[in-house]
Amino acid sequence: MRLALTGLWGVRFVWVVVLALSLAVTAPVRADASPLDQIVKSIAENVLGRDSVKAVRVSVDATAVMRWEAATYRARNGIGTSRELLYDEAGLVTGAILGSRRDIRGISFTMVRGGRVLATGEVSRSQNLVLRLAPHLGGGIYTKPKSRPMLYEPVGGATASSL
Repeated sequence: MRLALTGLWGVRFVWVVVLALSLAVTAPVRADASPLDQIVKSIAENVLGRDSVKAVRVSVDATAVMRWEAATYRARNGIGTSRELLYDEAGLVTGAILGSRRDIRGISFTMVRGGRVLATGEVSRSQNLVLRLAPHLGGGIYTKPKSRPMLYEPVGGATASSL
C-alpha cells in the first residue's frame, strides 16, 4: 500500500514539475532590446563602466542612438578640461563600437550627468566625431586640436608627438 501511495505522489510530483517548466517556457517574455542593442550597450559599458548606458537603440538603417552617463565629467573641472574630457570619452565609446561592429554605420548620442544634458553628438564611418556642448560648458561644437606640442626633437629629424 505504501509503495502505491509513494508511486502516486511521485507521478503527481513529476507532473507538477513538467507543468511548471512548460509554463515557464511558454510564459510571455518581455524583450525591450534586440540582441544588437544589447551588444552595443555592452561594448559602451566596457569603456564607461557598468550601468552607465541609460538607453540604446539601433535603427533599421544601422544607426545606434544612445544616451549615457558621462564618466569623465566633474563639475569642479574647468570648462576647457570638461570639454576635452567629454570629447575624448565620446571618441573612446564610439570608436569601440564602430571598431568592433561593422554592421553599425553611425552613432548619435547624448551625454548626461544626473539627468542634465552635457553634450550631444554624432559620428559615422564617413564623418568624424562632432560634439555639441551644452551652454553651461561654453556651447558650440568642440573639435580636437589638430596636433599637440612637441616636447622633444626625435633623432633623425622625424616628427613625433609628446604622447
